[in-house]
Amino acid sequence: MNPNPDASMNAQAPEPPGFPAPGVEGFQADFSLWPVLLARLPGRQPGQPGLERARQWLDTLEAALQRQQPFAVVCDMNAYISHKGESPEEKKAAALWMKSHLAAFHQYCRGNVYVIGDDAARAALLASGRQQAGASPVRIAAAATLPEAVALARQMLA
Repeated sequence: MNPNPDASMNAQAPEPPGFPAPGVEGFQADFSLWPVLLARLPGRQPGQPGLERARQWLDTLEAALQRQQPFAVVCDMNAYISHKGESPEEKKAAALWMKSHLAAFHQYCRGNVYVIGDDAARAALLASGRQQAGASPVRIAAAATLPEAVALARQMLA
């Protein structure tokens, strides 16, 4: 146990090279810092079918679970929150996936850390994430930058 948790929380973890990839608008995932899984969720454009975005995210979580090792997710939500979140189809797909993977997800996922630069948006998403997590063993946190988020994720894994 770290006797001074604030010291390690303020430590800056290095950003992985090229994440998120500049100029790439779509979903991105990066396992290079495993057991920290990095993801960038794109925003949904009005009228755009969102099921492909949801499928990419759920396939990434499936790949993480298949490793059968504890992990933490760091998710860049900046583009995601700039548009109206999930479509009804995405919400349904995510709920069905979680229902069928809940035991493994709770066994291996130690936490989710959202990356959002805007203070108010970060606080709102953190409150929403914690409410959705409810009594789940998966911890929820938020950070302003990717290095801060990676440091928080590593603490969740310690």
